[in-house]
Amino acid sequence: MKRLVAISLAGAMFATAGLAQSSNPWVEQWLKSKTGRYSPMEEGRLKAERERAEQLNAVVREDMPRATPRTASATRANPWVEQWLKSKTGRYSPMEEARLKAERANMSKQEHADSGSLLGSL
Repeated sequence: MKRLVAISLAGAMFATAGLAQSSNPWVEQWLKSKTGRYSPMEEGRLKAERERAEQLNAVVREDMPRATPRTASATRANPWVEQWLKSKTGRYSPMEEARLKAERANMSKQEHADSGSLLGSL
C-alpha cells in the first residue's frame, strides 16, 4: 500500500510538472478551460510578449511626427448625407451641429480679436 501511494504521488508530481512546463497549445487551452487561467509558464510568456510589444510601440511613437488630433467636431461629415438629413428632418446631424456651433464660436472670437486690434491701432 505504501508503495502505491508513493508511486501515485510521484506520478502526480511528474504530471503537474509536465503540464506546467508544456508549450502544447491544446494543454494550455485545456488548463484555461478547467482552471480559468493559463499555466504559470504561459502567463509569463504572455506578459513578456506584452512588455516587448509596449517597448516597440514606445520606440515607434517616439519616431513618429506629432499630428494634430482629429476630433469629431473638426472633421466634416459626408455633405450629401448632411443635406439629406437636413431635408428629411429639418436639422443637421448632432455631429454637424456641434461642428457648426464650434465654427461660429471661433469666428466670433476672431472677429472680436480683430476689432480689438483695429481699435488699438487707431
